[in-house]
Amino acid sequence: MAEEADTVLVQVDLTYRGLTSYSDKGFMESRDQPDSAETEIHKLTFSTHFRRPNFFRFEWCDSDREGVNVIWCDGKNAFAKYSYENKARHAETLRLAIAGATGVSSGTAYTISTLLMEDVGRRKLTDMRDSVYRGAEIVNGEDCHHLQDANRDRHIFISKSKSTILRIDEDYVIAAGSTEKALKSTRFRSIGLFMLWLRHVIEFRSEPDEDLRVISSTVYDQVLLNPDIPDFYFSEAGPANTTP
Repeated sequence: MAEEADTVLVQVDLTYRGLTSYSDKGFMESRDQPDSAETEIHKLTFSTHFRRPNFFRFEWCDSDREGVNVIWCDGKNAFAKYSYENKARHAETLRLAIAGATGVSSGTAYTISTLLMEDVGRRKLTDMRDSVYRGAEIVNGEDCHHLQDANRDRHIFISKSKSTILRIDEDYVIAAGSTEKALKSTRFRSIGLFMLWLRHVIEFRSEPDEDLRVISSTVYDQVLLNPDIPDFYFSEAGPANTTP
């Protein structure tokens, strides 16, 4: 089954690398205290536009913060503009713009961009080792391969007909305890995870006694391969507020 999973991942990698353009819209939903009836669902919506070689735009909206965040590259220069800023900032490279957005976008800025462009990240989803093929499932009305990352509780659903990622489900634990322990914990893989822990502290006005378990699901529900994307999308004046 591991060999079958590796074959699927190789095809996914070839598919994204071979695209001349790509766009998607989607969302990530995450919740802590998943066993509680009072658990709060945190939602982040996003959209991606890409045209080879390095025209790129990624927008996202966080349910905890008003406004649209965006990073983009006009083919030469990269920029970032966050909802709390009055003007865009210049990024030294597109790779640094994506890296800067990775934590605050809960990783969504990184996942697809690293598949589309070779030089924006060191590790991509298709580099999973010891993945397991779990069979076929229907996602968004499409027949999908179901793969599980053997090193963590992460499940990836890949369109059989397009070899593109349609959903990623993950179940993970972030450290609890004192603020000092939380800040030092290696379990905080991103700013997003730390913010989940911090929200718990603020809401309950106390530090959690047990490790917090978080369940997240990222869905790519409007995936277009090789669409015609005008230059307008890769400028600061591009289609703001286009995220779902």
